[in-house]
Amino acid sequence: MTRRNVRRKVMIPLTLTFLVLFAAFLYSGYAIREEKIERELAHRYEVAQSTLNEVIARRVEVMTTVGQFLADDQLSLAAMRKGDRGALYRQAAPFYARMAENAGITHLYYHTPDGHNFLRAYRPEVFGDLITRQTLRHAIKTGMPSHGLELGDLGTLTLRVVTPWRDENGLLGFIEIGTEIETLLSALRKIGGFDYVVSVQKEYLDRAKWEEGMHRLHRFSLWETFPNKVVIDSSLDIPEANLAKILNLTGRINNSGSWYEINSGDGRRFAIRKLALIEAGNRLIGDYFLLYDTTNETKVFYLFIVRVIGIGLFLSGALFIFAWRILGRTDRELTTTTQQLVDEKNAIETINLSLATEIELRRQVEVDLQLLNEQLEERVHERTAKLEVANHEIEKNRNELASAYADLQAKQATILHQDKMACIGQLAAGVAHDINNPVGFVSHNLDLFARYFDQLAHFIALQEELIKSRGDSDLMSAWEKGQRDFKVQKVFADLAEMIEECRDGTGRITRIVQSLRSFSRQEHLQLQLTDLHHCLESTLTILRPELRDKVTVLRDYGELPQIYCYTDQINQVLMNLLLNAAQAITDTGEIHVRSWTENEQIYLSIADSGCGIPAEKLERIFTPFYTTKPIGVGTGLGLSIAYDIIVRHQGEIRVESAPGVGTTFTIRLPFDIRSQPRAPKGEAKGDTVINQRTPGADLDD
Repeated sequence: MTRRNVRRKVMIPLTLTFLVLFAAFLYSGYAIREEKIERELAHRYEVAQSTLNEVIARRVEVMTTVGQFLADDQLSLAAMRKGDRGALYRQAAPFYARMAENAGITHLYYHTPDGHNFLRAYRPEVFGDLITRQTLRHAIKTGMPSHGLELGDLGTLTLRVVTPWRDENGLLGFIEIGTEIETLLSALRKIGGFDYVVSVQKEYLDRAKWEEGMHRLHRFSLWETFPNKVVIDSSLDIPEANLAKILNLTGRINNSGSWYEINSGDGRRFAIRKLALIEAGNRLIGDYFLLYDTTNETKVFYLFIVRVIGIGLFLSGALFIFAWRILGRTDRELTTTTQQLVDEKNAIETINLSLATEIELRRQVEVDLQLLNEQLEERVHERTAKLEVANHEIEKNRNELASAYADLQAKQATILHQDKMACIGQLAAGVAHDINNPVGFVSHNLDLFARYFDQLAHFIALQEELIKSRGDSDLMSAWEKGQRDFKVQKVFADLAEMIEECRDGTGRITRIVQSLRSFSRQEHLQLQLTDLHHCLESTLTILRPELRDKVTVLRDYGELPQIYCYTDQINQVLMNLLLNAAQAITDTGEIHVRSWTENEQIYLSIADSGCGIPAEKLERIFTPFYTTKPIGVGTGLGLSIAYDIIVRHQGEIRVESAPGVGTTFTIRLPFDIRSQPRAPKGEAKGDTVINQRTPGADLDD
């Protein structure tokens, strides 16, 4: 090993290490600088936002007060009532001139109640056009004062306050007061010292009106300067070329995601934060650029980097010289150590010769051990065969236990279902009986009351005929006065409506009671000729309290024949599916119930707009005792029982679900199950088809 090789192997990694350290330092310096600029921009943004909101709030308060003052002016009220535009202008013009000079008010309008302009105080010759601005539309809709920033027809961004104008007779119209955004931004710059540029998209402006507005405001019209935007205000005198860089974000140096640094080309650098400019109707109309001059900070940062690099190079050079000398001394020591290693190598070779003889003896011993291992492998194969036979017996016993457990679960689910149906039937029958008797009394009394009312009406008509036939004017006048004083005709009209409403209410209660009786009727597993539409309507009637206020039921019924089925069990299936659909809807939604026939099969579909079912739960929703509800809330038997009932009717049940879209259960039943064989118990889950689209939310079963 030579001295040159040692030094090269040490000095090259050392040089690379110093280069990495310098690069890390430069990167950290730039990162710290950008973070500082980001914090400063964020602080200026927050201060600017709060200051601008405060300026707007104060200006809105002032303009609201001015609007209320104008609304209380009696001469203006009289002119508006008469529709005298000249008188109203003579009253408003001096006040507008004072407010424009002292308070920065640039717009004063008087509008009719339907939104048409009645008078512009600053342009009295233009009137009668329909105003569609959001602030006025909102004031017309709500009847309350409204305010907000809006882009005008002349391309000016204006803070507008619209105040309803009322007198003792009602709404006369609306008073609208506005001040241009330049006034607000000038106040903002005086308070916080912020520099800014405000631009508007050309697509929201009409060039002719824009140039007219700029001429009227004694400003230069720079329409052709930029391709897509025009500048409506700037706190700095920026050349057009540099202004184009700001508007188009060209010449960008750094981008931290929320701000940009731009070299203006005249020796100055600006950190810029671009904000959206949104008017009252939530329409993005332009941009608001907050400027932060970083020229001095950049010079100080670069000077600091140069100094640090110079000091680092000096220290690195000194370290290189010191290492060069130390490595020369190390080379001499390595030469001496190398000779010692050669002597030790010769001694080790002598030892290796003796070890080779010993290794040969050990190889012979390994051959003997290999023969012994082969005998052991034969014994292991024999033991493995015996274990496989034992495992087969264990697996057979386990399958028998699993089958017994599945039968036990099915029997337990059936018992719980029968107990549940018996309890619901007894409860529904008792409630129906207790409600039916008082409803019968009320209905009977309403019939008597209706007959008495008809007799009283005939009596009044006879009385009127007798009075008119006598021809006594005094009696006739007294009778007509009594009719007016006691409002006899209105009383008779209201009584007739009240009787009809009461009859309608008792009819609704009677239909609910009939639905409860039909739903609670016990059939003891006896096939009956059943109308499935009637089953659906009875179940929806029972669930009406659960569906009310949050679920809209859409019915799309086809022509269905009556079929033989276990009616109470079909009711239970519909109850479970409709209740699950209602519980899957968190706030408000729809349940779509459809029925149709196809190939001598009856189809019922129940679709909800709820949360849907995730993919990992679709395979288990029909498993007994599986539920997504908290402990103590559900038994997990609703869909399992519904599935078993449909299989008992030689049908099938399908489910389709998408997260955030909803879940659809489709039931298929044959026209006549009496001539078809019943599905074997062991093929239960084979009739279920689960269509999965995407994972979604939980199912309440």
